[in-house]
Amino acid sequence: MNELFGGNSDYPFDWDVYTAPVMDGETEEPDFHKIKRTDTHKTLHIATKRYNPIKNEQFMDTIDTLVSEFDCKIESSGSFKDGKEVFVQMTNNEFVDTIIPGDKHGEVKGYVTLVNSHNGSLAFRFFAGAIRIWCKNTFGIANRYANVILSVKHTVNAKSRVKEFADNIAEIGRMQKNAIYDIKEKAEVKSFSSVGKFAEDLYRLEYKPRPQTVTNDKGERTQIWTPPQLSTRGSNLKTKLVDTYDNYTDINEGNWRMFNAVTDVIDHQSSEFRQKTGYALFGGGATLKGRAYDMLFS
Repeated sequence: MNELFGGNSDYPFDWDVYTAPVMDGETEEPDFHKIKRTDTHKTLHIATKRYNPIKNEQFMDTIDTLVSEFDCKIESSGSFKDGKEVFVQMTNNEFVDTIIPGDKHGEVKGYVTLVNSHNGSLAFRFFAGAIRIWCKNTFGIANRYANVILSVKHTVNAKSRVKEFADNIAEIGRMQKNAIYDIKEKAEVKSFSSVGKFAEDLYRLEYKPRPQTVTNDKGERTQIWTPPQLSTRGSNLKTKLVDTYDNYTDINEGNWRMFNAVTDVIDHQSSEFRQKTGYALFGGGATLKGRAYDMLFS
C-alpha cells in the first residue's frame, strides 16, 4: 500500500477480476459464481449471479474521468486482503486546506477515498476525510455529516458513478469545512479531565476484579481475585495513548492534541496485520477515530 500523500501515485492494479462457475463435481451451480483474480486465479468471493463485480478496469475508468474532467488529483492507491478491497485517494481544489490553531505544524487538507470490493464487503463507496500533513494522521468526516459518504451499487454503470461523485464534489468540500470549523472551535479546549480517563472512555475500558492464580509455600495453587482493575490489554491501550499524547509537544494541550494522539495510535502504531486489512482506513480503526471525534468536537 502506498502511503497517503507521500508515496508513488501509480495505479496499483496490474490485475483484474473475472467470474467463473462454481462446480459440484461436473455439475455447475446454477445460482452462484466465483469472483477470481486474473493473475493468481485466487477466488476472492463466491456470490449470487445477481452480483456483478465492478472490475478494476471499470474502477479506474471512473478515476480517469474524475482526473481528466473534474480536476481531481490522485494522491495514493492500493489494495487490502489480497485484492478483495481496492482504493484510490484523491484531492480536489474544492476540498478543505487550512491551519488548525495551536499546532506548530497544523496544515490540514481534505481528501476523498474511493473504495471498491470484490468480495461483497463494500459497495463502490466514497469516504470523505482529512489529513494532518505533517504526520499523515488521517480521519473521516464525522457521522453527523453522513451525506458525504456516498455508496453506489454494483449494478450502477460507470457513467452514473462518475456523475454521483462529480455532483457531490462541492458538497463534500462544504462538509469538510464544517467539520474543520468544529475542530478549530475546540482545538485548544480540554474536554477531558485527564488523558487516562479519556482513554478509558474511548476504549470503553472497565475496572473489575480479575482472577489470579497464586502458589503457596507447599506448591499448592489457589485462585484469588484482585481488587477492581483494568485488563492487561486495557492497561496497555491506556498507557500507549497517554504516552502518545505526551509526545505531541508540537500541539498545544487540548482536544486537537488528543485527537492526533488517537489517530497516531491507529494510523501508525497498529499491527502489520491491521495495516494490511484496512483497519485504519475504513475498518475498526476508522470507527474508533470517529468515536474520538464525536467525544472531542461534537
